[in-house]
Amino acid sequence: MKVTNLLFYFLVIFACLLFCRSLVHRSTFIQAAVAKSAALKHTTLDGLRGLLAINVVIHHAVFTYFYFEQDGIWKMPVASHFYFSIGSEAVTLFFMMTAFLAWSGVIKRPKIDIPSFYLKRAIRIFPLYWISVIGVIIVVLVTTNFSLESPSLMHAMRTLDDWFTAQITNLPFIFGRQLMPNINEFPAWMVNAGVSWTLAYDLNFYLLLPLLANFVRLDLFVGLAICLAAVHRYFDVEQTGIMIRFLCGMSLAYIFPRARLDNYLKHPIASIGIIMALGLGWVIPIPPSLQLACMLFAFTGILYGNSLFGLLTLKATRYLGIISYGVYLLHGIVLFITFHSLNRWIPVKTLSPISFWSITGLCAIVAVILASLTYRYVEYPIIQRRLFSGSLPRQIPATE
Repeated sequence: MKVTNLLFYFLVIFACLLFCRSLVHRSTFIQAAVAKSAALKHTTLDGLRGLLAINVVIHHAVFTYFYFEQDGIWKMPVASHFYFSIGSEAVTLFFMMTAFLAWSGVIKRPKIDIPSFYLKRAIRIFPLYWISVIGVIIVVLVTTNFSLESPSLMHAMRTLDDWFTAQITNLPFIFGRQLMPNINEFPAWMVNAGVSWTLAYDLNFYLLLPLLANFVRLDLFVGLAICLAAVHRYFDVEQTGIMIRFLCGMSLAYIFPRARLDNYLKHPIASIGIIMALGLGWVIPIPPSLQLACMLFAFTGILYGNSLFGLLTLKATRYLGIISYGVYLLHGIVLFITFHSLNRWIPVKTLSPISFWSITGLCAIVAVILASLTYRYVEYPIIQRRLFSGSLPRQIPATE
């Protein structure tokens, strides 16, 4: 049995759901949080968010394995298409989710209180991100034996500033600064698996939202979408490719309130269709445009309430959705510490598939525990202060 056998994916998902189920049963705080999420309009999106977060964990675990097998090359072999796609297409679905929720709010209230909106987004996103950066810095300092390897102290402080502010806001692209620079001459992006690049795209989307609100009228939005699609088609600009994913979610914000497709898309046959679309997009190498179409179909069905035979409405799955931002930001640190420490004693590339996946499952559970703690003591207190009451729903981005 190979490391890339699909069976291991389902076993890790099952282990995480089983662990989350035990947390839900043992904690009245978690029970209350899950009950509150059940009252939200799009409960299936919470479940989807949770599964996608674990997809990202698994995706980066496999990247980590091949990093050691290939003696320091962060690249996944072509034969591992499934484990690459579950992470890359999680990004697609996260971006669609962000755009749908945000644009739905703009359609209802086109006039945005810009200072308040920006403050609410920053308060929601930055605290936990900064905690993850502190974790990255501590790991780097330990790895480099607390010695100054940077050319100067000023240079070291500049790289820390990039991590805390510049890279997440994409300011490096404006001022010529580095994206995810080395900390103390160590490739710090490896510590958190480089996940924060997607936060930069999310934040840029939020920064542009007041401007985009001028195109909220359907005919103007269609014109904007056509222009972006043309630029992407004929100039192959990477940023427009990302924006197309946001446009898919924004388009659904127009369709969802008007098209009553619930009865069709909640049907068991639709569930099979969604699973097949995900399978086609994840398992089989297909053109990017077809892969995007598969993800859009799957997201549309789930948006309309398809729970994939009840999977997305399980309390355990929805709890994973609640803590998914923490899982997303912290899992890379857990994987790095675990496998780099282990590699000092037992070469990771010599591990049997069962051993590797057992350790990966434990790492995923540790990430869930850390995310639960940060949700309870960081995210939840901020939410309860209602500093972003009326703002856009919580959201997390994604991965490679």
